[in-house]
Amino acid sequence: MFDEVIAFMKENSPNYVATVEGDAPRVRPLGFITGHDGRITFATSAGNNTSKQIKSNTNIEVSNTAATRDKALRIKGKAVIITDVETKNAILEAEPNLKRISEDPEGITMFYIKDPEATFWSYTGVTEVDL
Repeated sequence: MFDEVIAFMKENSPNYVATVEGDAPRVRPLGFITGHDGRITFATSAGNNTSKQIKSNTNIEVSNTAATRDKALRIKGKAVIITDVETKNAILEAEPNLKRISEDPEGITMFYIKDPEATFWSYTGVTEVDL
């Protein structure tokens, strides 16, 4: 099911990621998604508001809707920032589009969702997804 979730998220990009700033939600589209090491992994510019918000409050939620509007996905969990340079370099090599953000891994904040709880919605019902 993990591969199906990653494929859905890639096919229906962008994914809308909600973070918390103070007591207010902040939502923005993120185009980069990968399934590195069996984890749902995102990337954004280091030092931007998304990175700052994740560092101060790790609660996140991701939402995505199929282009056909007949299926949606929602995932909640804790963001874990990837600090290991070898892991970041491996993701950069596997996903060359990330180099548009920065060719230096330190210029990119990469994070994965720890303990994700995922749900698919469709007109026919709701499906909880084990990841």
